[in-house]
Amino acid sequence: MNSFCLMMRANFKLVFRNKQSLFLMILIPILSSCILSLTHIEEGQDQAHEFKMNVLIVDESKTVLSQKLVNSLRKDNSMIIQVAEAEGIGKESIKDFFTKTANKSIITSFIYIPKDFNKKIFKGDTEEAILLFHTGTDERIQLLDLHLNMILQKYLMFSSIIQGEEEAFNHLLEEEKKNETKSETRLLDQEGEVIPQNEEGYSFSLGMFVAALTMTLIFSNNFIVALFLKEKHNRVLKRIQMTHTSMLSYVCVKVILAVGSLIIQTGLIMLSIKMIFKINLGISIWLMGLLILGLGLVFTCASICSASFFDNITTANYVGFALIIITNMLSGLYFPFESVPTWMKNIAMLLPQRWFILAADDLLRGSYGVLYQYGMVIGALMLFFLSVSSLGFKYNRA
Repeated sequence: MNSFCLMMRANFKLVFRNKQSLFLMILIPILSSCILSLTHIEEGQDQAHEFKMNVLIVDESKTVLSQKLVNSLRKDNSMIIQVAEAEGIGKESIKDFFTKTANKSIITSFIYIPKDFNKKIFKGDTEEAILLFHTGTDERIQLLDLHLNMILQKYLMFSSIIQGEEEAFNHLLEEEKKNETKSETRLLDQEGEVIPQNEEGYSFSLGMFVAALTMTLIFSNNFIVALFLKEKHNRVLKRIQMTHTSMLSYVCVKVILAVGSLIIQTGLIMLSIKMIFKINLGISIWLMGLLILGLGLVFTCASICSASFFDNITTANYVGFALIIITNMLSGLYFPFESVPTWMKNIAMLLPQRWFILAADDLLRGSYGVLYQYGMVIGALMLFFLSVSSLGFKYNRA
């Protein structure tokens, strides 16, 4: 017990002696909350931006009617519609243009509106009035095809009524626009009841929040890594063995320091969100704190793992930074996850960031069963990193 108290006191002195680490431990969580406040979605935008299908339109017609078609597609909340600025491509080379674009972007579906679009519509001929191309990686292309056919059939019906008169056609479109049904999105809980929303709604980017959190959690453990490395250089582990002090006491001291600092940082993040930036998360502040704590525990174990293998803090930081960037990309935090290949989706299910997104998404819908799955994944990842850490310490002592 005396050895445990001595080690705890010595470690606390080392932590409080390093004013820079203490400053970063307080500042970085607040900055991550600030980043969350900067990712607010403006009113009228959809928070599920990252789950939408990306569609590129090349409009060679550039008429009022083709613009109305584009606007009709933009009303579909399941798609992100972009209009290319390319001109004079033609039907012969449009496929090559779309192929090159698909290879350089995350766009999965393409629509080509030819120059004779108006003529075909007014003549009642919808064959090849619009050309639809796709990469075959998004199964929602069938819904897009169905949506296009519905719009074209509506245009065909209007053209048969007005017998090719453009002004009368536009008049019918305006009248139809007045009678449109307005849609409103509501979240339901497990019993099918509407989850109440305040005026702000769930107006934040969850992916950007998790990306900021990962940076916060990996670098805020910097002082723990530094302590491990200092003690490794000073042969602390060998001294502990020579004095017959229990290694369990040594491990407990480190766990208390790491978990204690993590709880403080999680508290600072949630306090900043609730009191300073006043961001509505859509779920209980305590549940979000629990998710953040789980994510932090994994990255704390990952930091300890890196410290067991490397001899300087710079290398450990570089490895931690690379680990965060790669896992964030594989988890789909920087781009729409629905458009990634199947193998990447499978890998993402092994990463804590992806499980954080899934857990938060289910909690927003009132489902709490996912917390058990999240806890099991976090526990398995912690066990993995700690097992690898033990191998690293044994290797370095040899």
